[in-house]
Amino acid sequence: MKASGRGGPADEREQREVVELVPKPELDRAQRQIERLQKENERRKRESERLKRESERLKQESDRLRQEVERLRKELEAALRAGKRQAAPHSRGELKANPKPPGRKAGRAYGRRACRPIPPRLDERIDVALPKRCPRCGGGVELERRAPQYQEEIVRRTVARRFDIAVGRCRRCGRRVQGRHPLQTSDAVGVGSVQLGPESRSGTGLPAVDLAGLEDEAPRRLDRVERRATTTPLARDRQ
Repeated sequence: MKASGRGGPADEREQREVVELVPKPELDRAQRQIERLQKENERRKRESERLKRESERLKQESDRLRQEVERLRKELEAALRAGKRQAAPHSRGELKANPKPPGRKAGRAYGRRACRPIPPRLDERIDVALPKRCPRCGGGVELERRAPQYQEEIVRRTVARRFDIAVGRCRRCGRRVQGRHPLQTSDAVGVGSVQLGPESRSGTGLPAVDLAGLEDEAPRRLDRVERRATTTPLARDRQ
């Protein structure tokens, strides 16, 4: 075939002849192959995105497990350190940021108030005078009122005493001052005005100091205490 000028009728015939050299079934097969490869490419693209998401999830899970291991390691170290401290059984761990104030609440939230009942009878009544001088500054003291205090003492029988305590105020410093009798076990008045006497508080019916350091004498004294024990029960605190 003779070549002709560029773009002429001969070139068009040559192109048609080249196209006619590829059979139609071959073109169809190539087209199907292209479509199959496109689908395979899409499938692999989706699989790659799924694997990428799975990798991100595994990375997050790994970070979480690493943090959990670090937290448990710190707790173990703190527990081991606490076990080596002498005060470990009494430790409360970390303190609260805003703890509640200790003690009872004031006002109506205080709760139920209770105290020991006043003895039904009095066997003794003792006047407790004010001291002549303020124990704090040494100033003179003037009487303002008298506050009752009750005491139950157990010896051979229950003895109920009432102390009429002189209560005053220092002329110099203005501090409250009250008297004190040797048989008193506390200066409390008001809610805490009913108390046990010194022998009852010792738990033996004898002053606690009597048995201190007397190993030979203690058995004989305890025997006497058992023989003279009273049958009168103490009034229990009302809750």
